[in-house]
Order: sequence, then C-alpha cells, then structure tokens
Amino acid sequence: MTRVQVNAKPAIPSMDKLPRVILAIRHFYPYGGGAEVLARRLAVRLVQRGLPLTVLTGRYGTRPRVERIDGVLVRRHFIGLYVPVFHELCYLTSLAWELVSRRHEYDIVHVFQTHLSAYVAVVIAKRLGKKVVTTNHCSGKYGDMAVWSSLPGGKRLLRTVCANVDATTGVSKDVIAELHEAGFGPECTWYLPNGVPIPSAIPGDRSELRDTLGLRSQAFTSVFVGRLAAQKATELLVDAWKAVLRKHPSSQLVFVGDGQQRAMLEARTRQAGLTGSVVFTGRVENVEDYLRAADIFVLPSTTEGMSIALLEAMAVGLPVVASRVSGTVDVIKHGENGILIEPGDRGALTDCIISLIESPNRQAELGSGYSLFA
Repeated sequence: MTRVQVNAKPAIPSMDKLPRVILAIRHFYPYGGGAEVLARRLAVRLVQRGLPLTVLTGRYGTRPRVERIDGVLVRRHFIGLYVPVFHELCYLTSLAWELVSRRHEYDIVHVFQTHLSAYVAVVIAKRLGKKVVTTNHCSGKYGDMAVWSSLPGGKRLLRTVCANVDATTGVSKDVIAELHEAGFGPECTWYLPNGVPIPSAIPGDRSELRDTLGLRSQAFTSVFVGRLAAQKATELLVDAWKAVLRKHPSSQLVFVGDGQQRAMLEARTRQAGLTGSVVFTGRVENVEDYLRAADIFVLPSTTEGMSIALLEAMAVGLPVVASRVSGTVDVIKHGENGILIEPGDRGALTDCIISLIESPNRQAELGSGYSLFA
C-alpha cells in the first residue's frame, strides 16, 4: 500500500533538537538535471527553516572544495578525478571517508538516488547509529532499481539497502511500485511527487521576450528543457521536427539544456537542413524565460521519474505534448491539461505538434489545465 503524506507541515522543534543532515548527491549545482534542481531547492528550503544541513557531493570541474550556495554549505569530495569506470570508485571511496570522518557532525544521511552510494550509506552510517533516507527519481530502464540488476551481486547489495534504510521516497507511482517489488517495505516507503513554485502572475509579451532571447519573434515556438541524453528521446524530436517543418516551415524548436548527445543532435540538425529552425541554448539559468517565450512544451522521453521541467512548463501555462511514461502520467490528464503519446511514436509526436500549431484555441485550453494541480 502506498503511503502519501497530505497533512499540514509539522511544527519545527527548537534548534537544539533539530537533526543534523548530510544530503549526499553525485552532482550538485551547477551540474546535473532535474534531480539536482530538486536537491538544491530542498537544501535551501530546509536551511531557511533552520535545519543544520550540509550537501556532500562529487568534485568535478574547477569548483572549490567547500563553498556556500544560496546559504547552503556544500562540501565536494576530496577525490576529484573523473576517469570512466574509475570515477565511480573514487566517488564511493570519498563518500565513505566523509561519512566516517564527519561522524560527529550529522544524524541523518539523505541519499539522492538509490544507487551504490545508498549501499555505502547504510553500511557505514547505520553502523555509526545514524538514520538513512533515500530518494528515487526514475523508473524503468534508466531507473534506480534497474541499476542494481546490471551490477555483479547487485541484488544481494540491494537487499542490504532494503533491510537497513529508515525511509525511502519515490517521486512517481511507478517508482513506488518498483521499490515495493525490490523489497522495500510499505512501512518505510513514501510517495512524494516533485513540486515546483507556481508564479503568481504570467505577464509579458512573447514576441518581445523572444527578441530578448535571440529567437524569431513571430515564429511558432516549441521548447524542450532537460538533459540532452538518450533517455529524453531528443533524437526522435529532431526527426519529428523535420516533418513538422514540411507543413509549417516558419516554426522554431528550442533545446534548453546540455548533455552527451548535444554534438550528435547539432550534427543531425545540420545534415537535415534544420539549422535555421532549431536552436540549442546550452545550460542557462533563466529557464523560465524560455518557457514563457514558447507556445508549447515537448517532452518525448522514454522514461522519467517526475520531470521538473514538465512541472515548470505547466506552472507557466504551457500546453504540453509528452510521452506516456512514469511520473508524467501522474500529472497529465490526456486531453485536459496536455497530450500524451506512446514513447517512441514519431508519427504521433509530429501530428500532435502540427495539430497545436493549427489550433490556437486548443493551445489555450490545454495551457490553462495546469490549474487542476495548483
């Protein structure tokens, strides 16, 4: 049975009784995607409420080992090498060392994503008398539980996590189902969907905003926000866009984000002759501006947890075309506040985009549907 917390937020105890928390996550701002955005917002909010919290994360690039971001203390591991395969051992070794060496500085370890880092946490922190909480962000092929099946002895390690974790949360109903199937007990499993701030107003002229962002002001604009990775089916979107342009050649598609597939997607765009109609912004801080500038939001992922970008698009009133996958189906009611297609269906993706281009009234109807979840 899924447990859902719906009560009012609990009272905050006095400062001397607040537990000290380590939030452990592989990547943290300015790196990562939706899970990292969620981790940053959670950390900031807890610190603002007075909770003693430290983010413990990997060390990549040139970021300092210790810094404060939005008032949150961030410690990056002492091993910063990023070598394929070897970097996993570096990360886990660093995490283990930090949990042992800082054992007098925390009471709870909250591990974002139930991977090998969760195993390290339950083996070390639990033996030190600490509590361990994990959060699971995805299901299916790229999900947290799928990671264990690909590891030698992974199922045995996962059983150790299941038996020792104090609480685990999942962002979608499919994630919760996978957790139960893996062996996490209902008494410690919590369904906690993602959330985003909803703007109090949605002002501004789209054409002026597009000018500011360097986009064509009068073009119908579709936007994708997220990591440019295989999981997001961005290649499928480029192929669908080629078909869209045959009927509506003045339209433009904007990819907001970065990732391993960016170079391939840019090359594919050039080869298809779409350069003038497809924009790659890279990683940006002003994601909301691009959402406000768009006519529709497109998310053709093969799997998700519960997309932060999807929720942010709904929050600014964008009509959504998305694949029928975990998390997305928890918040999108087909035909009411978005359109759902089957994952990998390029024809359906193309047809849905074209139908919205040709029906401004339908865009407005779907865009107003986000209030169902406000």
